[in-house]
Amino acid sequence: MNEILNYTITDNLNITDSSLSNQMNCWDYWQRDYYPQIIQSYPVYMQHRVEDKGKSAFEIIKHLQDKKLMKLDKVSDFIDAMDILIKIL
Repeated sequence: MNEILNYTITDNLNITDSSLSNQMNCWDYWQRDYYPQIIQSYPVYMQHRVEDKGKSAFEIIKHLQDKKLMKLDKVSDFIDAMDILIKIL
C-alpha cells in the first residue's frame, strides 16, 4: 500500500505507473484500498463523516483540478487533500 502513495497522478486523477496491470483512478484507490485499511484508526465520529463526505471531497478535488486551482502530483497528495476536506466538510 505504501509504494502506491509515491505513484504520480494525471490531471484527471488517474494513477500512472508501469507496474499497475490495470489503470486505476484516485477515487478507486481511495475507496477500495486506502479507506478500508485506514478507517479503523479513525475515531467513530470521523468514520461516519468519512462515509458521508468522501465522495463530496473527491468531487471538490476533481473540480479544483479541472479549473487548474489545485495541482496534485502523487497519490499521497490526493490522500492528504481528501483527509483535509473530509475534516472540513
